[in-house]
Amino acid sequence: MEPLRSVASIQKLKISINDALISFLPEAEQWLLQVSPSLCVLEFEYLESLQSLPSSLENLSSLEILRVKNVPQLKQLPKIPASLESLVLEELKSLEHLSDSLSSSLKYLDIKSIPLKELPDLPPSLCELSLSHLSNLDCLPSCLHNRFYLKKLVINSVPKLQNGLVH
Repeated sequence: MEPLRSVASIQKLKISINDALISFLPEAEQWLLQVSPSLCVLEFEYLESLQSLPSSLENLSSLEILRVKNVPQLKQLPKIPASLESLVLEELKSLEHLSDSLSSSLKYLDIKSIPLKELPDLPPSLCELSLSHLSNLDCLPSCLHNRFYLKKLVINSVPKLQNGLVH
């Protein structure tokens, strides 16, 4: 953490390939808040032991893109910042539930290889939704009927959706 203290502005941060990281220390959380005015893209990838994302995530006021990939111990997402426009969740083997508080600014949502049984209500701002390799998902949220601005919907390898697409 010491080398990062002097960094006061950063647009993209990628934390990856660290099997020892379990959670974020308070100093790391404070540093994230320090750089939050400039931080637009945040990525967490290939973190085998990570159990939680920074709790300060919802306070990252400039964050537009969040990618979380191959974090098998992650059981839940913290609250999402209101500024978030793109959320990519992939290979999260322990995540069984998504928060009902998805960003009202969210335009792109990509969910792949997660044991979700259902999706939360989706924000009206959503333009693209991609669902892939979701073996437990058996219905889509009823709010999809009202998504006039949804421009692209991709459903790939979601076997339980065969009988009825919408709840």
